[in-house]
Amino acid sequence: MSPLVSLRKSADFYDCYDVRMHLYLPDHARNLHLDEDISQAGIVDIENGPIEVREINIIYDTPEIKPEIYAYSLWEISFRYFVEGRELPAIRVRYIIDDPETTHGTVTSVEKT
Repeated sequence: MSPLVSLRKSADFYDCYDVRMHLYLPDHARNLHLDEDISQAGIVDIENGPIEVREINIIYDTPEIKPEIYAYSLWEISFRYFVEGRELPAIRVRYIIDDPETTHGTVTSVEKT
């Protein structure tokens, strides 16, 4: 399941964004870590054409047990980041799993208030 992500401009600070992510992760995942270096930008093709995004990666190796018996837990991760340089309209949050065929994610734009 792709991560559920909300992104909104901070009401407290100029050029700050609040990010909230809900993720299902296997309980027995190995080498789990969050790559939240969002200083880099990339281009992603979406239905409306290419869009420039900042990227957040959730990286882990699959458990050694069989996929059909994984137990998953729901995680919530919240953080605030300050934009250095130019603003971008969206972020991409994706799972990077040791099996490239199962790598997937979601692109989220700034929530309108």
